[in-house]
Amino acid sequence: MAITSFGYLHGPQPDARACYDLRHQFRDPHLRPELRYLTARDTAVREVVMATDGVLALVHAIAATMDAYLAGPRQDEPLTVALGGAGGRHRSVTAADALAAVWQRRDRRRVPGRRPGRAVQGARLGRRPPPPRPRQGRRRPLSITRPRTTRRRSPVTTEPEHTAPDPDLTVPLSAPDAQALGDDVGQLAVRLGAVLHGLAQLRAGGASTDDLANTILMSNGLMKRLEGVRDAAVRQHAARGGSYGALASAMGVTRATAQSRRDTLLKKDLSEMEKWAVGGD
Repeated sequence: MAITSFGYLHGPQPDARACYDLRHQFRDPHLRPELRYLTARDTAVREVVMATDGVLALVHAIAATMDAYLAGPRQDEPLTVALGGAGGRHRSVTAADALAAVWQRRDRRRVPGRRPGRAVQGARLGRRPPPPRPRQGRRRPLSITRPRTTRRRSPVTTEPEHTAPDPDLTVPLSAPDAQALGDDVGQLAVRLGAVLHGLAQLRAGGASTDDLANTILMSNGLMKRLEGVRDAAVRQHAARGGSYGALASAMGVTRATAQSRRDTLLKKDLSEMEKWAVGGD
């Protein structure tokens, strides 16, 4: 069994027994500015896609279809199911991952040695099922593939893959800075852009509860990372002999408060966000 996701904008659909086009029936997260440069690896994207009416029902329906195919007598060819979106980064990947999870749960509930979709004799009456019959071949393992042509798009000086683009967020960085930050520059820019979009919605009024929840989510993610950057800077400032006076001026607090905060921080182990700030992990 193989489940693959792809983007129609990157080429023709792959060769598969069943191919599902998600572009027209389900809204595209790319159209939401705060999700545009995120991918299915991000919780916000997965939650939006799976909350779309019909997506979960389609996933279970595809799993049932796969069950029916594999219940047939011929098992000499692998069964490939493909799910396609526009760019292949949001809907298709999220749905493919959800389908794999549903299929694996269904597979674990099956009796070993039995073809999927077949009834188990005696199961309803509480009798012990008969021993499994020997099979002619082993069932192929489940695999999930991603389109190789899909590449991560950075929100810094990028060309949108859809029509009717919105202005991109441009972050001025030197080449050494960009190299040191790697993919993190894109993630931070995405979160900052989402927060600015949320701020604009707050000022304009009329934001939906989903919009407000997403603003809270992206703000929390940005604040945690900024706090990690700040704490890592305070720790290194102390390691390099920085004065309490300079620290107080940077923090905008009194010298005593700056000393207390730095001393408290130095007594703690590095937080996950501090480790991310200094190492990018």
